[in-house]
Amino acid sequence: MRTYLLLLSLIFSWGCQHDHSHDKVDFQVSVDTDQKPWSHLKFRNDPDNFQFAIVSDRTGGARPGVFPKALKRLNSLEPEFVITVGDLISANRHTKDEATAHMMWEEMEEFVSYLDMPFFYLAGNHDNGTPLLSKVWKERFGVERYHFVYKDVLFLCMNAQDDASFKAIIKKEQQDWAKKVLAENKDVRWTFVFIHQPVWMYEEGLPINEIGPLEPRDTGWQVIEDALKGREHTVFAGHVHQYVKYKQEAPNTNYYSLATTGGGSRMRGADFGEFDHAMWVTMTENGPKLANLLIDGILPEDVNDEKQELFRDLVTSKSTVESVSPYKMKFELGFDNQLDIDLKGHWEWDDLSVNWLTNLNHYHVDVKQGERFSKTIVLSYKGKPENILPLPKLHFRLKGSDDRYYVAQIKPSLEQIEGYFKQHGLTLPLEYKKQLNKKKKKK
Repeated sequence: MRTYLLLLSLIFSWGCQHDHSHDKVDFQVSVDTDQKPWSHLKFRNDPDNFQFAIVSDRTGGARPGVFPKALKRLNSLEPEFVITVGDLISANRHTKDEATAHMMWEEMEEFVSYLDMPFFYLAGNHDNGTPLLSKVWKERFGVERYHFVYKDVLFLCMNAQDDASFKAIIKKEQQDWAKKVLAENKDVRWTFVFIHQPVWMYEEGLPINEIGPLEPRDTGWQVIEDALKGREHTVFAGHVHQYVKYKQEAPNTNYYSLATTGGGSRMRGADFGEFDHAMWVTMTENGPKLANLLIDGILPEDVNDEKQELFRDLVTSKSTVESVSPYKMKFELGFDNQLDIDLKGHWEWDDLSVNWLTNLNHYHVDVKQGERFSKTIVLSYKGKPENILPLPKLHFRLKGSDDRYYVAQIKPSLEQIEGYFKQHGLTLPLEYKKQLNKKKKKK
């Protein structure tokens, strides 16, 4: 059949007031039928749309490793820039040495170097919450408040610690500055406000992280809020280490306190607003679209590679049934390190209930390149035969000298468990029978 190559220059109107004559798409396709294998051709290619990421508190009970991992993973998503809501270093009221504060910032700037795109700093109380920390901040970053306009969107970056204290306050000078910036940029299509502490919560005496209600107090925020009235805007804060969305009375004026990007957290999950995340913002012609990206949900493209697959193939296990009553198995574990790296880590059992016993529940493993590792494990079951499932699993988790993790899993064979069930006049549950049948078919 003759193939037709159609070159379509498509000009789409997105319903905006400005000129989009430059929004052209070169769309090449080899389909010449009346019916097309696509829904429509309204490509999301408005050049005024953009995406950026917001990271939240790294400190205030920092959990090492989370923040740098977050930046590395965000880098692979190619936002146009990354911005923070503060608390980047672990300084506090007890930090008395400028050199120590500078050293903390040097570590942070090394993390930031992982990004290919710009990173915009914002001060939290751990960053500039004392006169000494404020002095160090100004030496490194110049100002404690600033604004910028990107693609007709205003970004207002405020300082919640206006008198260099951990307590949130916005003084008259900053209030006047903010009002002036807003007045000079009254026609922008959207306004984003970034401030470390969720000052609106203090103004209203709202409970914070299940503590409260609090005594309402004046932070100076009401002046900023009055200046924001009548314009479409979104406000982001951190500090409380809990994600909460606050809807304001006017449409399109949502406020958010973000959770953490490595800061202290009970990590009870999304239902409690406690998780490590980055806020992903897509600015569209109809306003921002927001999504929370869990840091552990952003997986790098090399999350599992050829060498890691080879590792699992090199981990071997031969199991034999020693006795049926009580049920006892012996595992001969082996690993011949044919990889070009050293490996160090541990194994441990999962799903090891009180009725399962083993002579080695947790074991440290250190295998150099070219070495062979072997170990014998005895596993026995003392409960009722019908309750033997689920079977325990032995997890290997080793870190290579290449700084990558290598994992494998060993578990008793279903064939042996099927024999155990038959000896006790029982039938293997359907779920396990299906697994066993699949395994037999592969063979």
